[in-house]
Amino acid sequence: MSAATVDPIVERLSELPAKVGKKLLGQFSLGHVDAPTLHTVLDAAQLAGDISKSLWFTGSYLFLRSKGVPVGDVVAMAKQHQRKIRLEWSEQRWRNEHNKLSRLATLKMLAAKNVTYDVTFFEKHIASSYPGYLIKSSRRLGMEGLRQQHCVASYHERLASQQTAILCLFLDHTRWTVELIQTNHSETPVRIGQIKTRLNAVASNEIRKQVYNYLGLDFPRLETSSPDGSRALHQINLTALLPVLIKLDIQEIYVGFSGSGDDGHIDYVEMQPPPATMPVVHILDQTRDYQDGQWIHRECGRDLPLDKAIEDIVYGYLEMTGVDWYNNDGGQGHFSINFQTGNIEFEVNQNYVESVTEYANEWSVEEFMEQLVVPALTEST
Repeated sequence: MSAATVDPIVERLSELPAKVGKKLLGQFSLGHVDAPTLHTVLDAAQLAGDISKSLWFTGSYLFLRSKGVPVGDVVAMAKQHQRKIRLEWSEQRWRNEHNKLSRLATLKMLAAKNVTYDVTFFEKHIASSYPGYLIKSSRRLGMEGLRQQHCVASYHERLASQQTAILCLFLDHTRWTVELIQTNHSETPVRIGQIKTRLNAVASNEIRKQVYNYLGLDFPRLETSSPDGSRALHQINLTALLPVLIKLDIQEIYVGFSGSGDDGHIDYVEMQPPPATMPVVHILDQTRDYQDGQWIHRECGRDLPLDKAIEDIVYGYLEMTGVDWYNNDGGQGHFSINFQTGNIEFEVNQNYVESVTEYANEWSVEEFMEQLVVPALTEST
């Protein structure tokens, strides 16, 4: 009988000093921090030569990432080029190191043997004509990084794996570096990740729309209601979830989320007072299938722990806004329910040079209770 496969991040955490490893493992087990974040944190601590600071740096990394500081890119490039870092660096120092390592990656790429990338998949799924070109060699990739003075040259492994392609696009006399990513979804096989111009400057939402248009890709438009015109599932689920929260005597819920660099997720779900045990609740879900030239929507249900059900609802509200809070410099925000004030607050911020509130709203708990036309969600047995 073969031994059970151990999750790589669990294995790495088990090798840490007990005081650090157990706490990080606890956060990971609770879903308060994900594996990619922990891998980056551990890599950073190893590069800094002080693995005992992993727990301390986790908070710093999450905060800096929420502000759009490219710490993850710096750690990845430093690891690739065997460079030392310091966990105590300021926000500006992290940005400066990003620029230095980007140039180093570019120069090394130009000096290395020229490698050709297979971009056939991407050519099939974007427009045949547009003002630019796909980068098909490591030499071209290095030159793109040199011209734009950003870290695209460090994407060599991603391009070699054919999961990513880099495209150069010219719009209104500005050169944009566009990241194309395979999605493994037949409906939308290619999506756009980061869009950067010179000195790592990010694209506005209007520029992103133009890029999608030139490449013949559908700009992400997320449904805000059910196919029959009724309220969206996240609204229905929230309405049905409120009585469960009241029954558990939970007075307040606060959900925080953040994202950047093509990655966004919910950071934590806080409930006050926290329930003694995490009940499992039943929520509605929806599947879509393309049959005979039309989309067929089917509603289904699934059981989730209460905190995961709350996450699912918040993700639904995030999709409803259409705000790009996870690409480029990303953004952050919160979703909260306060039964004492009777308010539900939702705010999504998007990072540019500064943090700008792109969406904000407030509802009354009473409004949802009045629409409680479906049976209250009950704990699954």
